[in-house]
Amino acid sequence: MSRCTSDKVWTILGAQAAEQLKPILGETINIEALQQAGAIAENVHGIEVNTKITENELQSEFIKCPWQDAWIALDVPKDWRLCASGHLAFAETMFNGLNSKATFKMTKYMPAGDQICESIGAI
Repeated sequence: MSRCTSDKVWTILGAQAAEQLKPILGETINIEALQQAGAIAENVHGIEVNTKITENELQSEFIKCPWQDAWIALDVPKDWRLCASGHLAFAETMFNGLNSKATFKMTKYMPAGDQICESIGAI
């Protein structure tokens, strides 16, 4: 997925979210704490998600997204839909800001035609 200029903004917002969440979640950020951080961000944005947690991995299926709904309502061409790259920039930075060993990747994207967006966060 190509990154766009707006991802710089989402990266800054992800770093700010990590700074704000660290005092709430504590200094030792495990996979459950990353799930809590993600749930807070998802609730703020109105995203519906199903998650599955294993020992070191958080698998998320984003089944309803107001950003995707807005793109469709406005009939925005798929290659102009920046939400997936912004989501990736925000979550990568937030997760890594909470735990320097944390990673985040997206494997499915609604803007690309998938039925859901899907991600994997890991420590």
